[in-house]
Amino acid sequence: MKESTPNPIPEDINFHEVARERAGLRKIKKETPEAFQDQIEIALEEAHEKAKLFKAERGKDKTKAKERLKADKEKAESSLWLDRTKIDKEIPEFPEIDALSTKLEDTVNFKMTLLHRKKNDPYAKTLDSILTTVGKEKSSLEEAFEEKKRENPLAVRAHKLVSYKEDLHKEGHIAKTPSVEKQLEEIAVRLLTGKPIFLHGPTGTGKTSLALYAAKYFTGRSAETVSCNPQTKVGNILSRRSIVLEKGQPITVDIYGPLARAMSQGKVIIFDEFNSLESDQMDFLKLAMLKKIGDEFDIEGNGRVTLKPGFQIIFTANLRSPKHPEKKPIPQQMARQFEQNNLKINYTSKEESYDIILSRLMNQDGSVDMSIHDLDVTLPKLCEAMAEIQMGYTDELSQDTAIQTGTLDASGKKQSLEALVMTQGSIEDILERWLVEKSRVKGKLSFTEFIDKRLQTTLTFDYYPLKDRVLAAKILASKGFLRTLSEKELGLPAKTLDFDKAGRTDAKGLEELRAKSGKEVRNTLTEISKLDPFETRGKKIKDVASGLLGEDANDKEKEVPESPESIDTPLTQFLLDTYKGWGVKQDKLDTIKWKDIISHPASTDYSAKMNETDPTKYGEFLVNPDTININWDSIAKNQIKVIELPASMNGKKLSEVAEYIKSEYGDEYKIPGLEYYKYICENPDKAPDSLKDGNYHFFFGSLFRGSGGGWGVLYARGASSGFGRRGPWLGSDWDGRDRVVLLEN
Repeated sequence: MKESTPNPIPEDINFHEVARERAGLRKIKKETPEAFQDQIEIALEEAHEKAKLFKAERGKDKTKAKERLKADKEKAESSLWLDRTKIDKEIPEFPEIDALSTKLEDTVNFKMTLLHRKKNDPYAKTLDSILTTVGKEKSSLEEAFEEKKRENPLAVRAHKLVSYKEDLHKEGHIAKTPSVEKQLEEIAVRLLTGKPIFLHGPTGTGKTSLALYAAKYFTGRSAETVSCNPQTKVGNILSRRSIVLEKGQPITVDIYGPLARAMSQGKVIIFDEFNSLESDQMDFLKLAMLKKIGDEFDIEGNGRVTLKPGFQIIFTANLRSPKHPEKKPIPQQMARQFEQNNLKINYTSKEESYDIILSRLMNQDGSVDMSIHDLDVTLPKLCEAMAEIQMGYTDELSQDTAIQTGTLDASGKKQSLEALVMTQGSIEDILERWLVEKSRVKGKLSFTEFIDKRLQTTLTFDYYPLKDRVLAAKILASKGFLRTLSEKELGLPAKTLDFDKAGRTDAKGLEELRAKSGKEVRNTLTEISKLDPFETRGKKIKDVASGLLGEDANDKEKEVPESPESIDTPLTQFLLDTYKGWGVKQDKLDTIKWKDIISHPASTDYSAKMNETDPTKYGEFLVNPDTININWDSIAKNQIKVIELPASMNGKKLSEVAEYIKSEYGDEYKIPGLEYYKYICENPDKAPDSLKDGNYHFFFGSLFRGSGGGWGVLYARGASSGFGRRGPWLGSDWDGRDRVVLLEN
């Protein structure tokens, strides 16, 4: 008789998670009130049933069961903060991009290791040929990664956001954004010189975190650290005497301090805020700075120590200034040493801050639970406000903000902040509190209201001078915040925020704002990867052949309208408002040269348009002559059709999708563009429900040029409360959440 094969354990059950859950439920059961005991019992029973499956399997094959439990533990622990299985399923290209990125990073790090070895070992002559090979491999990998960016920018973007989440999980405060990567590269070069490095910059830029990270990243070893203050003594830094027991008898011993340990072990040492030291302590550090690898250094009472390869000093500080009068001036001899080895660390840009925020808010599968309004408006505006406050703190408040907030005096002087500054750390604290608060008062507090409450906590902190709190409040209000609070609640003088009176007194607008912010939805990793509120990711076209658009292509665009004779000027105002909403800076807006081009979709070469980039033509936009002067109030909602394209279109470039639409739907439908897009954005109550389902609705009847000169196509993503405006480039990818908006003939 043939022996039956036992049923395998279901793959979707993780027995390590089951065991942990069961143990947790048993523990909490003892503290659970009677009213909730039944629910705990049900949950425990479900866990027991799953555990029985494992017990049965262990009875058949203990070795196999142990292997399964070990694998389940590894899988559970690795997915506690990031579920790569789900991410890989959503974005099939992710594993390949991740492998390429990891290989490139490993190669860069290996090259740095070789360079350090070569510098510290004069006999390592054979490393030259290895370095040449590694350099070629690095170049090849960089080219391959750039090719991936061109082929699938959305997947690469998703990988970048996930990598930030990984960085934050490992390091807590550092994500390797482009600016951080550049800073690390600069530090790496300075490390090779062996000379002391000086990191300086405003308060809260992350100088110390960056120094600690760089030391570990490039040497593989944690740095020694000294937190400097006026009470720091040489003995604390170099060595100290201590009483210990040896064979029951007290004896006096000299113990190496952090500087002596770093010298003797060949490690990096960081002197944090070193210009808080008294002058004589800084004089002592000058002696250490002048030593080189192989030299000896006197340790008072503890002999001499030889500086081992790898020893390096990194100093961090805020320079002496009116904001930091307590800081000591750096001795001239030390300053000369820093002349070629100093690096200013600035605040994180609003664009990178936004990306870091998305990564901090990510669920395990890369999704983010937040309303469309908050992703499109609240978070970008928060990053803008933070950047403006930082500019105010560094005495560089923008002219526009100074004028808008009434903080520009008759002589043209702008106010500044003395002590109050919002940093990435401030945002980190706010977001951590939000994740807790959201669970605690689920559905009762919108993100907008929550942000206002946290800002209220900052603005009522008496440590900050009143003038600082007033200016910071005005900056925040200029970005649309604090509208749910009164000046009295903020501890500010009456009429402080009168410049924003219209926004603050519109009760209906405030209710709509709360409704938009409170409508939380789950946004997939693909969806958040599409977000580009500051219009920073235009497709970079390389090696575009000159004359790509010949006379035939140019003939397809009718720059002189055939019918009607003119285009409604509110379209340009609407586009301008849209660009401002995306955070385009005024200096960019000043370069716009508006130009409307009548171009019927049937005669528009979208593929050619994808390869056009000309920043001098910023402000051009195409309009469909079929839909320019339609009275949209007269169009019945059921005449607007939202089309879901075949799955075969997923992953295609938007330019390919546009060609498909005009060939498949051009005869039966009109293709609306900017004019209908403007209509629904300004009149969301008049838009059909089919446009309010949270999907991405594209209006291929119009194209527009961004500040980089490339062409984009408008889409709206909305709910009953309104629409978020977006405009990806023609080189972006189409996916399953994208839809086409058409009008019945």
